[in-house]
Amino acid sequence: MKVTYMAPLSLLAAMIGFILTCRAQNETLKFARAFFEAAMVGGLADWFAVVALFRHPMNLPIPHTSILKKNRKKITERIVDMLQNKWLTKEAISKKITTYDFSLEVAKFIESEKESSEIKDFVGSLINEVIARVKNSNINFLKFIERINTEISKINLLEPALGAVEKNFDKIRILILTEAEHWLIKPEAGYILKEKIRSVILNYAQKYEMVKTAVEFGETIGVLNYEKITNELVTILLKEISDAKDDAGHEICIQLEKIFKSLLDKLKTNEKLEALPSIIFAMVATNLNIPEVLFKELESSREDIENFIYGLVYSYAEALKANESVSGRFNSWAREQISNFVNNNHEEIGKIVHDNIESINDDDLVNQIEEKVGEDLQYIRINGAIVGGIVGTIIYALHRFVLN
Repeated sequence: MKVTYMAPLSLLAAMIGFILTCRAQNETLKFARAFFEAAMVGGLADWFAVVALFRHPMNLPIPHTSILKKNRKKITERIVDMLQNKWLTKEAISKKITTYDFSLEVAKFIESEKESSEIKDFVGSLINEVIARVKNSNINFLKFIERINTEISKINLLEPALGAVEKNFDKIRILILTEAEHWLIKPEAGYILKEKIRSVILNYAQKYEMVKTAVEFGETIGVLNYEKITNELVTILLKEISDAKDDAGHEICIQLEKIFKSLLDKLKTNEKLEALPSIIFAMVATNLNIPEVLFKELESSREDIENFIYGLVYSYAEALKANESVSGRFNSWAREQISNFVNNNHEEIGKIVHDNIESINDDDLVNQIEEKVGEDLQYIRINGAIVGGIVGTIIYALHRFVLN
């Protein structure tokens, strides 16, 4: 039987017992009457006390009743103070943080997601974002095109120009692609690509707190190495250029060949061959979008990049478990970040609790508290009846056998 029903039944039993024994003359029944009488008084008193916590007994505005509603503000303040300054103090949280192995938990999380597509999808979307941002950025490829024009202008393209172009198209193709290689291996090219990749990742991380934390973690322990990503990107681009140098059927080569054929057709009827270098430059600048071709090839190699980064993430997850140096650095970083957050936002604990309590109206708050502790409080009524009955019996016995 639920305690909720036992409490009123105990009071009812005391009342019935008192009524049945109130006129008793038998000595044993007089003891029973004393017990039931005191139990009834004790049960009623404790019923009043329990009910007075939550509401007015019998809806009568008796002073010092409905205690929770009347003292709500004071109770809320004391709960907030207890949580913030007694239980969840900065020192208590910091002590717990220093013993928590964040690296192991992160490693377990990454491994648990190994069969899931979420991390791989995130890596894929990140690569797409990087490619799109770099492609639509203001990276200055003009110097690269100007360098091509400078090299072409050095070549004697007067009378033998048309024949030379027709006979040496492969050499010209190699020359252009070689210049592209030269640009890509320059330090400034790597710096530009690295900064753009870093900017894209950080901007994306700002949108999601979890991603931001992951990026900061990656930068701290070296998982997210922009230098390595840039080097991998340059390696892929150089590979595509190298393939184009070796394969005349490559898409880059096809585009180059189309441009040169168009140019030769025009030059056949043009007597001002000395203008050929500037014409070539104009054609290259307007018709051959080298960045677009390179990014197209990069996009086609997206899966390779994705697998590289995907493998990198899991290799560092293994390092977090097996390498004490890596896990130690990560734990130090995580503890420092969380400690700083707690120190700067500790008062938010009280504000959150306070705001949540204040968002509940009086009746709902009382109902919620009563739902959680009301059943336990019923034992007060039961104990009040039992203890009252025992005390009443003892008092009767004293009067009967001692005082008289």
